[in-house]
Amino acid sequence: MNRISRILSPKLLRIALPLCGIVIISRTFPRFSGIYYALPLFLVWFIAVAWKYFSIKEFKALMTLTAVSGIWILLTAAWSSYPLISLYRGGYFILLSIGLIAGGYISAKEGKNPAAGFLLWANIAVAALSLYSFAAGVPADAWTGGHGKGFMGFAGHQNLLASAILFTVPSSLYFFIAQKAPSKFISGSTLSNLLSVFLLLLNIFFLIITFSRASLLSYIIMVALFGIFLFKWKAVIAYLIFAAAFAALFLIDAPFKASIEKALYKDFPTLLFSREILVEPSYHAALKGGAVGLGYGISDPEIILPGVTGSIYVDGRYIREKGNSVLALVEETGVIGLVLFLLPVFYVMKNPRIRGIGNEDAADKKEGVHLSSKMINAFLFSALIAFIIHAQFEAWWAGPGSVQLPLFFIYLGALAAPKEGK
Repeated sequence: MNRISRILSPKLLRIALPLCGIVIISRTFPRFSGIYYALPLFLVWFIAVAWKYFSIKEFKALMTLTAVSGIWILLTAAWSSYPLISLYRGGYFILLSIGLIAGGYISAKEGKNPAAGFLLWANIAVAALSLYSFAAGVPADAWTGGHGKGFMGFAGHQNLLASAILFTVPSSLYFFIAQKAPSKFISGSTLSNLLSVFLLLLNIFFLIITFSRASLLSYIIMVALFGIFLFKWKAVIAYLIFAAAFAALFLIDAPFKASIEKALYKDFPTLLFSREILVEPSYHAALKGGAVGLGYGISDPEIILPGVTGSIYVDGRYIREKGNSVLALVEETGVIGLVLFLLPVFYVMKNPRIRGIGNEDAADKKEGVHLSSKMINAFLFSALIAFIIHAQFEAWWAGPGSVQLPLFFIYLGALAAPKEGK
């Protein structure tokens, strides 16, 4: 019994959650994606560890809402044109959502360090692989693969690399803001400061050269929200000044304007052309999905897109790239499925931890801690909002096997934990 208790000890999260992050992020890189299949082991362990927390009213409510969403997704197999596909994906969704929300919750409640830093090693792995690819010029299609309009390194696509950076960069940003000014010029603190700056700049650099507009926009919003939560009107004024300077430079400097337009349009005729060719068909498919959907993981077989969009046939089953998470969920699980998916998100938003973002924790203020509850909560909330915005340009809400959805669930669980458990 003691051995089982040691195995299920929340203290192991210090190792398990960072390892889980690396396992999830490995799916970004085809050469290492086999590591991802270890994820179910972590999910089962998180659920087993979380069992004793079901006596906590808030945690039990969150798990119940998540389970109800998963059960509805599973039920769509009853009317799916490919029942086994919907059944398999629905079952995995239940395991994934419950397991990773539990992992994020326990980490934030029991760990001395908040879940904001759990993906640091995964982020370092992404940055290191990208740096090696950029410096060595390998693989040969690092700039020409995918849509061929940006850097993708060892990843399967530019947008995939960008989203891997976006979803792990909060840990890099957290590592940066967690630094304290060193007492000596040359010290362990100095080296840590320099490393945090270097890692953050490396992330921003690779995020920019992927030319992934959705990830860049989401990152900017995440940082902007974080600044507003902490500095309020001072941050707003600073952003307005920066925006005015940027607009002036855009209007005055022709080469700068040309570079920005090239990055935004990416050789398409209009700014949103690459999204419109995905979202418009998804809208019509969502109308067909109606209240109950076509079945989880199913694409309307009558709405066909060019293969260049990423839409493919697998064993006769058509899989369409959908471009928007809301429309994708309605198509597959109906309006009912979308509402049930969002219920845990809305529940977390009502958490006192979120509502108290604007207030400094009295205990933190008294003790003079470097990272207050206010800062950590604002940080996690800003990241969650950025991910929700990103989901409106990519359909990963309907993708249990994606890189993004598992990480989203961990942040959701971390935000659900009561602040007194930090």
